[in-house]
Amino acid sequence: MRVTTEWFPIVLGTMVLSLTSWIDYTVFNVSVAYDIGKGIYFVALALLFVLLLLWLSGYSDPKNLKEDLSSVQRISFTAFLAVLMFVSGFFYTVYISSSPTSITWLSYLFFLGFSLALVVNVITWVKIYLSEGVTLGYGLLVPSIALSADVVLGAPILPPFSYVLKDVTLIYAVMLFSLGITTLQFVFLGSASLMSHIQGNRAFPTVMIPLGAASIIGINVLSFPAYNYLGFVDVPTKVAIGIGISLFGFEVWNLVLGFIIALRRVRDPPSLMSWAYVFPVGISMFSAFMLYQETGFPFFSWFIAALNLGVVGLYSFSVMNTVRFVRRGLKSSQRR
Repeated sequence: MRVTTEWFPIVLGTMVLSLTSWIDYTVFNVSVAYDIGKGIYFVALALLFVLLLLWLSGYSDPKNLKEDLSSVQRISFTAFLAVLMFVSGFFYTVYISSSPTSITWLSYLFFLGFSLALVVNVITWVKIYLSEGVTLGYGLLVPSIALSADVVLGAPILPPFSYVLKDVTLIYAVMLFSLGITTLQFVFLGSASLMSHIQGNRAFPTVMIPLGAASIIGINVLSFPAYNYLGFVDVPTKVAIGIGISLFGFEVWNLVLGFIIALRRVRDPPSLMSWAYVFPVGISMFSAFMLYQETGFPFFSWFIAALNLGVVGLYSFSVMNTVRFVRRGLKSSQRR
């Protein structure tokens, strides 16, 4: 059994546990949650290192490389590496250092992650347009979400450290650039994926992926007023909050829909697909966290508390499901 890009959401899911702890520390003043989140962050980094080695070692056989390049899903899931760069950089500023020196290095990581996400996005869409063995599905939105996930790292490295960066306006422009791509690809590909599901071309859609797209768009919009001091684009705070709350409505709707479908699929054969639910729920929590910071509405704190249970439940189920999947795969390998 070989490790492919479908395994990277396991690391993202573990990062979500760290995010959950950090939000609990920030919103509910649970001091121990900070240390727990920091520990989980280092576990996630170690897990990423191991999976990267196993993934790359699989290419010692050229047939595996050819197989992955012919799979549009595996190509699109490579964009998870870009998301991991952004998320890892964000947590570096939270748990380790946010000094001017580290911010400079993190700005390089920002551009590296953006470049990777953009390249994977273009390759994925070339295959979509050429219809090279493509089955439309929400999983193809991963490169789009990865592009706009640059805000996760872009937000903490701009204010208050803009003075140490020479390309502040460029970073902001890249975030706007990414948001436009994500929004329109979400509309076009999301609609096509839904129609593909209705017409019976797929077993069922990974409905949490649209949740991830809506959440990341909301996070971008809510972040933009903080950059008005650049004099580049002026985004009124109240307008951003209004758009953010509107997108939050879709998030809540999609969460309910996704959890219902997840419960109906709980007895399906073990696979890695359940991890596709963890990360979108986590960024939905981050979106609610930002709305709570901006508005102070108690509802958003209640929502965060409810998602705590959702994230822990989904993560626990995904771990058990992965163990079953690995055991099943090892048994199949032994029979051969």
